[in-house]
Amino acid sequence: ALLRAKSYYTIGLYPIFLAFGSVYLEKLLDSGWLRYLRPVAVLVPIIIFILSFQLMLPVLSPEEIVSKSELFEKFNLNRWEDGEVHRLPQDYADMLGWRELAGIVDSAFVLIDDKENTIIHCDNYGQAGAINYYSKQKHAQAYTMSADYINWYPLDEFEINNVILVKERFDTDKDREKEKPLFENVTFVGEIENEYARERGTRVYVLAGARQSINEILKEEIRRRTGGGNILE
Repeated sequence: ALLRAKSYYTIGLYPIFLAFGSVYLEKLLDSGWLRYLRPVAVLVPIIIFILSFQLMLPVLSPEEIVSKSELFEKFNLNRWEDGEVHRLPQDYADMLGWRELAGIVDSAFVLIDDKENTIIHCDNYGQAGAINYYSKQKHAQAYTMSADYINWYPLDEFEINNVILVKERFDTDKDREKEKPLFENVTFVGEIENEYARERGTRVYVLAGARQSINEILKEEIRRRTGGGNILE
């Protein structure tokens, strides 16, 4: 709360609060006139849930949240970690566009003939997780240099010839000038267009026909990040 971190970062504390709190309430309401307050102890969280579930759970569509923006802004729910007030709470905006991204990657994979020697390289773990979960095609797993994914690249299993590259909306190299010397063909496939998605503008490219060892480039980048530059950055 003091450092204004994301609220769900404290989720590990809740089991402790629930366990100790329930035991404390049981002892507190065990005798005397306080035992008549036991039904109240049960009703209070139910009433709070009924009054707040639309705000705390993703039961409303993005359009409905925008239409009730005054209510959400009243409780400062639309203020993101960047300090700015947006149209949706950050947690909701983070989750939008995941299926759309997986669909774009699926369509990119169809364009590749040599599917066995293809890797999906993402900018962050949210993109990689979304692709691996929502993809409807049987293709290579998505990887990224962020979080634990950095340890899972199959760089010793096959020689990478093609890369499906997923870049964040903040990336400024829209024409992939960094990668053009490394591949025979660089093709833009599509981008997230959902206007409410935090990752709106995330772009997907097909980099086909490697001219250099992509495995070695990625290995060097992994060594650098784990304490050991990558053109695919």
